[in-house]
Amino acid sequence: MVRFLLHQLCIGLSTAIVFCTGLYYFDIGGLATLVGKSPQGEVALILLAIGLATLFAPLAVHTALARAAAEADDATALVLLPSRDSGLAHEARAILDKGAIAGFPRWLVRELRSDHAGETGAVAIYAGILAVIRDKNVVCFAESHQQTEREHLRLIESILPLAHASSLLPLWRIAGFLIGATPALFGRRAVFATIDAVESFVDQHYTAQSDRLARERRHGTVRTLLERCRQDELSHRDEARAALDASAGPVLRGWCWLVGAGSAAAVRVARLG
Repeated sequence: MVRFLLHQLCIGLSTAIVFCTGLYYFDIGGLATLVGKSPQGEVALILLAIGLATLFAPLAVHTALARAAAEADDATALVLLPSRDSGLAHEARAILDKGAIAGFPRWLVRELRSDHAGETGAVAIYAGILAVIRDKNVVCFAESHQQTEREHLRLIESILPLAHASSLLPLWRIAGFLIGATPALFGRRAVFATIDAVESFVDQHYTAQSDRLARERRHGTVRTLLERCRQDELSHRDEARAALDASAGPVLRGWCWLVGAGSAAAVRVARLG
């Protein structure tokens, strides 16, 4: 556990350094100008990096503790699900209780790992939106959808032991929070466009997994679970798309493309471990 915790803290520190370097290099917020012209500039930059690393530390501790608990007893990591999922949750829990994941093909374990990372990031996206936005309609939208994403996360955790989860969970939480908070700074249209982009990617991601399971005619419970999640994500996408009152401009389209490309890259990384 200590080794894993140190690994997560190193990730957090590295992320903070890279983030601060980007701010400095591109002179975002006038940071490079501040460092160059003010005698206190370098101190401010160092304090910013330390502050961000400190912010990431609780996420690293949480992930490490969850990983340790899962390795000790995967069953204790399960969370009771809402009544509408009781049948599916029972079947999924039986998969974990029987240790059936050992019989899953390698590709499926990797995909479930990426799904778990994605749902972790999705919960954080809505947390980022809620931390910034003040529009009551958007707040209700985000709170409702965040609850659904939490249900998805619990469902996936019911078949994927946390010992098999991505080791970069703190990073996915941070990335998700930023993806949610950034458009929220610019208002409701940016938020809805971002959710549309995210959910469009997730639909393709889950569809590819479901189609492959259908072709292989195996692991029906897993396919049912993924389809349930996919239908919810489609509902989120359609709701966000309907709330857009006009077509996105070039800047917003560029941001949405970046979100989609970043999501695809994150999936590839999460599959690895």
